[in-house]
Parts: sequence; structure tokens; C-alpha cells
Amino acid sequence: MMRSLICVVVITVLFSVSMMAQGSIGGINAYGYFQSTFYVSKPSISKANNSFDLQQLNLFFSRNLGSGFSAFVNFELANSFSSSRSWGSFNLEEAWLKYSYSQELNVKIGQLVPTFNNLNEIKNRTPLLPYVMRPLIYESTYYTMINVAPFLPERAFVQVYGSKNISDLKLDYAVFGGNSDVTYANSKTGDNWTDGNDTTSFKMVGGRIGLRGYGAKLGVSSTWDRYRAAIVKDNYGVIKSTMFLGNVPRLRLGIDFSYTGYGFFFESEVILVNHDVSQASQDSLNRISQPVKVPVGVTPAGPIFATFASPYGNSFDKSFYYGTLGYEFTDKLYAYVGMSKMHDDFNKVFDATKIYTIGGGFKPVESVVFKLQYYNMDLGEVPMMGKYTHNLYYCAVSVMF
Repeated sequence: MMRSLICVVVITVLFSVSMMAQGSIGGINAYGYFQSTFYVSKPSISKANNSFDLQQLNLFFSRNLGSGFSAFVNFELANSFSSSRSWGSFNLEEAWLKYSYSQELNVKIGQLVPTFNNLNEIKNRTPLLPYVMRPLIYESTYYTMINVAPFLPERAFVQVYGSKNISDLKLDYAVFGGNSDVTYANSKTGDNWTDGNDTTSFKMVGGRIGLRGYGAKLGVSSTWDRYRAAIVKDNYGVIKSTMFLGNVPRLRLGIDFSYTGYGFFFESEVILVNHDVSQASQDSLNRISQPVKVPVGVTPAGPIFATFASPYGNSFDKSFYYGTLGYEFTDKLYAYVGMSKMHDDFNKVFDATKIYTIGGGFKPVESVVFKLQYYNMDLGEVPMMGKYTHNLYYCAVSVMF
């Protein structure tokens, strides 16, 4: 709680300073986005509910330092953040120094969101996105339910990037590096490392190369790092004690394509996550992925067991893709349809999650967007639970200030 209070004080001070600052060089520019929602939730298994929520708020502070240097800070608050009530989350998303030598060469140093596919860098710009609920792995409000870290490089600490004109096209590139997976970060007091520091000698590296032109954008992204394969003892009795299967090499591959023209907008992404496990680790995965016998009753002759599919698969590999097609009827009115699918070979709850969505928005002024969205999530047959679907209805206002 004390850390959260300190962060709030820091934001207040920075915002006050920015209000007093004058000019673009030497002055701090303060701006931000927030999105407030009302939703109705109707899951097929648990009970229905509805709620208001301040879904997300981002505060940005930037400063032009002169001679090609600039600085940027991004604070993010999600899910009606309240430190006193232990609601939501408060994060320092970005804090970096940028040096721009030319269009072809730029360098960022500090904590940053790396260039991976199309949506990763801009996912928190809620008024600039058509959605209330973003494609699943980009939705920050699901952070307590879905671990998106395996799909995305959420942060890096150095990035070199730029673009070069080639006739009517632009060639984009980015190369970045940062800490290994967040599961390797220290979170305990009394260790030899300070909180949040990487405890390994191996790091994450990645990049993107792409082309832009004629309203279209195409790119290929990749990262290489390692996954800390520690499987915690479970309540199903499948995993008797915590298993450590090693520091598994992990490769992410992303492809993005988007287009805007003739009133239409289209965006899509594919993310594939591959893990190179050892034979010993593969043998362990094969064992825990076998069907499970669960006691369901007792008779004079003894207990009665039922056999269920294991909630775990025999691979850590994952995939995700989404596509959205929309049309702008006017400068102020738009609508869209979209679908996405997440596949997780290990966690069978999300083995084949499909989402279908339809929505639209109205912009009375440039900095305000009113949004509607229907969101159907189909998890299929969930181990030991049965078929699970979830219908959600959203209305929201998204504001740029």
C-alpha cells in the first residue's frame, strides 16, 4: 500500500509541474487517456452480474530535452484502482530516454513497450482503438485471469528502430532487448537481488521488420528467451508436488497485417509460441497429461471413481490470432466485427478459446468516443467443468485529455 501511495504522490507532483511548465523545450507535457465502462456479464456456469468500472487510465508525461533527446513516462491504472481497497492495479508501464539521429535511426533506453506486431505498443491508447474489450491477450483488465506474458514481450529496456523510404513504401525495423521472463524476477525480501531485478544471466532479444504503403501495413516479429517451467502442485491431484522442468528455450513468432482505405479498416495478427523442451521434461509432461481418476462417491464396497481428461496437456506451445473488419460511415460513426482464437497446449481451460465480437462507436468530438460492444467467449469443453460460454455486453466512454 505504501508503494502505491508513493506512486500517487509522484503522479500528483509531476502533473502539477507540467501545469506550470511553459514551452516545448524544457517544459513537461502532460496528457492521457481513460475509459469508463458498464457491462453485463452472463456466463453459462457461474451467476450473471453487471457492474460499472473505470477500466483503464493512462497518464503520460513527455519532455523535449533538445538536440534529438526526449523523455517519456507512462503510468497505468486499471480496474477502478484503489490502494485502500486493494482494487485493480497500478503500474509504471514506461520510462525511457529517446535519441533521434534521423528517421532511419532512433534509440530508446529505459523501461519501454517493445515493437512486436502492430497492437503491442499502442494497446493502452483506448480512445484511438475501436474496442471496449481489446483482443484477449492485449486486454489489461484480464490480468488476474489470463497470463499474457507467454504471448507477448511486455517490456524491454533498449530498442533501436527506424524506417527508410523505398519508392512509395516505407521499410520499418526494430531490434530490442530486455530481461528474461517475468517469472525470473526477484520478488522476495532478503535475497541478494533487489525487487524486480532479473535473477538470470540470459536475456530476451527480439525485433520486427515491416513494410508500409498504400494504406497497408505488414510485419514479421520475433523474440527469443527462456521460460521458467515450474509447475505448481495442484488441487486435482495430478501434480503431487511442484515440478521444475528447467529453463526452456522459447521462440515467439508474430505476423501482423492491417489496412485502411475506402472507409474500411482491417487489422489482424498471428502469434505462435514454441518451446524446446528436453526429453526428460517431455516425459514428465506426458505423465501429467494422462486421464485423471477422481473420487465421486463411496459405497460399502469402496470408493467410486470417475475418469476425466487431464486439465494439462503435454506441451507448453501456444498460439493466438485475431482479425477485425470495420467501416467508418462518417468521421464520427463506425462499426466493426471481429473474431479471435487462443490455443494453449498446456492449460486445457484455454485449449481452444474462441471469441466473436461486434461493436461500434460514435465520436461527438475528436477527444471523446462512446462505444458499444458484444463479446462472446466460447471455451468449449473445460476439463472437470463442462461446456463453458460467456456473453458480455459493454458500453463505454473513452476520453483523451
